[in-house]
Amino acid sequence: DIAIYAIPIIAFTKGKVREVLSDFMGIWGIPMGVIGTYLAGNVFGSCPVFSFDGLLCIFIHIVPCAVTVFLYYNKITTLDKKNIKPALISFFCFSLFVLIYDYIFQSFGANFMFFFSGDGTPFDLFRPYVPLWLYQVIVFVLYMSYMVLFYVVYIAIKKKIQKKEMSKPNTKP
Repeated sequence: DIAIYAIPIIAFTKGKVREVLSDFMGIWGIPMGVIGTYLAGNVFGSCPVFSFDGLLCIFIHIVPCAVTVFLYYNKITTLDKKNIKPALISFFCFSLFVLIYDYIFQSFGANFMFFFSGDGTPFDLFRPYVPLWLYQVIVFVLYMSYMVLFYVVYIAIKKKIQKKEMSKPNTKP
């Protein structure tokens, strides 16, 4: 859900904002698209009624996935080291906004980013055993850990590829 709001900002901005949000999409777009579409498919499987909510859920998750592929293909997503801190700060601010939104609209079933319940995700494994505030902290820490781990793995792979390319002898005349 988060990534769908980042798409127009990436499209119509330049500079640091675009870089940071492109990195954000590079990290979250594909997993959100695949998992969100799969979960929406589960909704159709358990309640085989074609509904606007189910179609909206699929749309909200497939579009960011496709945009992420586009961003990687066109080398717009860079995942530079310098974007780690701004990306984490941006994600923190957005998560705070989502948490406040969820508290305000909780009576209407708002549960963006699974801050109130796991809704069939692995977060359900520990939700019954901890108080709500601790559950929310754990969910947030897991999100942030995923972002940091993604950056670390991506940068390590990129370094290894660069080192391998540097060690190849130049055979061009």
